[in-house]
Amino acid sequence: MEVRAVGALNIVDDEPARMGVWLPEYARLLKAPNPKGAPAMMAKMFAGDWGVAFMTKLRGAENSRAKTALAWTPQYPTWRMGFAKELEG
Repeated sequence: MEVRAVGALNIVDDEPARMGVWLPEYARLLKAPNPKGAPAMMAKMFAGDWGVAFMTKLRGAENSRAKTALAWTPQYPTWRMGFAKELEG
């Protein structure tokens, strides 16, 4: 049975996460300093309203349509597993 995908599909893992959750973990794995925050008004000057919303409010994309339409599953079910595997020693 052929499934026709219409519109955009999110090719992401199974664990949506806000940037404020995954970015500090990524820094930790890189042995980098924890990212510093900035007041929203200052960030808006550089990233605009949409950029600030993207970094603070969005939880991440959801992949169920891609899984169904493409009969697909992510190689790493979670971003934590993907980061750990890609950055392992």
